[in-house]
Amino acid sequence: MKELIVLAVHGMGQRKPNFADGLEQKLTAYLGVDVMNKVSLQRAKYYSALQAPQDQLMSDIWDKYHNQFSTISNFGRRFFMNSFADATSLEVAGRRQTEEYMNIVKAIQAAMFKGMDDCGFNLDVPVLIICHSLGAQVVSNYFWDALNRNNAKVWDINHNDFLTNIDDDKIAYLKGSR
Repeated sequence: MKELIVLAVHGMGQRKPNFADGLEQKLTAYLGVDVMNKVSLQRAKYYSALQAPQDQLMSDIWDKYHNQFSTISNFGRRFFMNSFADATSLEVAGRRQTEEYMNIVKAIQAAMFKGMDDCGFNLDVPVLIICHSLGAQVVSNYFWDALNRNNAKVWDINHNDFLTNIDDDKIAYLKGSR
């Protein structure tokens, strides 16, 4: 049975599903295999919630203006779209509680829930959150909404199907209020 949940949250831009493999390797080297066998390392992968709309916009721009852009300028546009647009998208999506924002929160909830499962649903197990860059904003919004917004759809079982069959104590743990 695991005794600690480590939640890794990536930063801005496109990410691969294995984005925390280096973290896991370094933790294993530093702490040792015996200690890491007691850790549930979970990866909160929220990038896909923002990536599809960005890819569609880039495709639309490319289709319409491709002969006016050089390869270098297109690379720059894609870099800014896949990186800096994430922060703006998150703030707007969070305030409006869009489907993308719901999916971001569900990604964190799913990672946390998997960690809870690895720990035998012992709700006294501590959670260590390691964020990169924009991931800190994502986690901050997650807990702010959980603890301060009474109207947050992401924490309402009538709007968030992920929470449908989860009891109140486990939801409180996911919110960070237990």
